[in-house]
Amino acid sequence: MDFTNPEVYANWLAQTYHFVSHSVRLMSLSAGRLPIDNPVGRRMLAHIGEEKGHHTVAVKDMEAMGKKITQYPPFGVTSAFYQSQYFKVMFEHPYHLLGQILMLEAFSVEVGARMYETVKKAHGEKAALFVKIHAFEDVDHVEKAVKTIKSFPPENEAGATENFYQACEMYFNILRTVNECSYQKLVASA
Repeated sequence: MDFTNPEVYANWLAQTYHFVSHSVRLMSLSAGRLPIDNPVGRRMLAHIGEEKGHHTVAVKDMEAMGKKITQYPPFGVTSAFYQSQYFKVMFEHPYHLLGQILMLEAFSVEVGARMYETVKKAHGEKAALFVKIHAFEDVDHVEKAVKTIKSFPPENEAGATENFYQACEMYFNILRTVNECSYQKLVASA
């Protein structure tokens, strides 16, 4: 993806905002469905404090580029990306949410540092804060999530793993749609 293209980057930020704005709610719901002293539930509650307000960082990055969140409505696949997690928490098991969390954390760690340098250079540091936060502050989250998933009973480990792969596929489709939309705007403006 060409994150130097303002349309691509702004649309990526917007789609990210649309699903990240559900992170705290999903972790709260998951923790609430687990016994009060469950260590995974306690970890989710602690993680809520770390994630609280991150969706607004994406909006501020867009505003630093002169863009508005209202210019970029959620794609169907973006909505499905977070809506499916409510289903998993409510009708499968709250532990399964960790599959999507792991996917997002791993993406941030694997791609984040390079993406941050690219975005900072192209759009300025004020438009790159969301990427910076996730690329450099969440590095230990991947290892913790993997360790936690491996500690689950076999059926929950399988459910979280399945969710990881489903989240990978859906996120890839979000990225593909960001690229297609940005290309369509470019062609339409030519």
